[in-house]
Amino acid sequence: MPSLAQAKDEPWDAPPPAWEGVWAGTVGTAPIHACLDHTPYQEKGAYYYDRVKRLLRLEPGPAPGKWFEQAIDGKNGALWTIAVQDGALTGAWSDGKKVLPLRLARIGGPSKDYGGPCADMAFHRPRLDAVHLSTKAALLEGAKYTVTTFKAWPWFDDQAEISTFSLEGSSPAITKVNALLRLPLPKPGGTGEWLDCMAANVNSIGTDGEYWRAVEPTLITNRWLGVRDSTESSCGGAHPNSDNAPRTFDLARGVEVDPLDWFGPQAVHREHYDGETGEAKTLTPAFRKAILLGWKADGAECRDAVSQQEFWRVGIARGALVFSPELPRVAMACGDDIKVPLARLRPWFNQEGRAIAALLPR
Repeated sequence: MPSLAQAKDEPWDAPPPAWEGVWAGTVGTAPIHACLDHTPYQEKGAYYYDRVKRLLRLEPGPAPGKWFEQAIDGKNGALWTIAVQDGALTGAWSDGKKVLPLRLARIGGPSKDYGGPCADMAFHRPRLDAVHLSTKAALLEGAKYTVTTFKAWPWFDDQAEISTFSLEGSSPAITKVNALLRLPLPKPGGTGEWLDCMAANVNSIGTDGEYWRAVEPTLITNRWLGVRDSTESSCGGAHPNSDNAPRTFDLARGVEVDPLDWFGPQAVHREHYDGETGEAKTLTPAFRKAILLGWKADGAECRDAVSQQEFWRVGIARGALVFSPELPRVAMACGDDIKVPLARLRPWFNQEGRAIAALLPR
């Protein structure tokens, strides 16, 4: 691995080493896939036996051309000794007791893109299998719906699971909403946001990431659907990710709506930035004060974090709207949902909001 001083001297557009890329071949007679990556700041890799499909991390060894298998606890395992000959990787695998020949052919090139070889689908696609979805019937306040769950295959060690749901009915509007609710699930080939997370983590540290997402109904009426969309993930960044977003669907039109659009400029400030689609929507200080009326903070730090937060997301409930502050990671523990009665919000609605408020469930 290059030292920090060496790394600073190596430009990002320097030619990649000949061993960087995605490879397929054998250790002894066992088929494997491997990825090896080089950047100015680190070298890393991973591989799996095609029969098992469970990742093993590779870390650079004490000399060029040597790589150690490394367990999660940091202990070194078998040693790879490899060299590039005529475009192929050849060498030996040794665990100290036996030595096996290692022969690999390139199936994916080096990459200076953000993803890198260890995020390449040439490496990950062979780990995918037929997508199996389980379903079960459920009820919310007498309304029937169906929960659909995807669990990643055993070789991902229970580190990825997605659940969502579908409503009963076959009207065009319900069909549109069900299609939107189904989007978090893997595509037929198994790819999707969950696999992007796995690949990003492999590219960062040589192991699979973690990805859990649950899309659940909080309110179902003839006209409105309230949803809680929660995600917990670890995808190779500096820290895990967490999101818990309310969502609202109009079942008469078959579209997702943003309740912030029901408020006038005295409540919500809208700003459009060049080069971006949509608007940035922030709550005005006066409106924040109104929705926080009667709210009791868990300490001064939480009071300041919530009361000063301009960005909020809004969901629906019976007789109320539910406001959720978009807090930074260090203040997430302060992020309580705040339920505000429709009657208190009435002065802040725009014309559309007043009309919709009359239709919201009580």
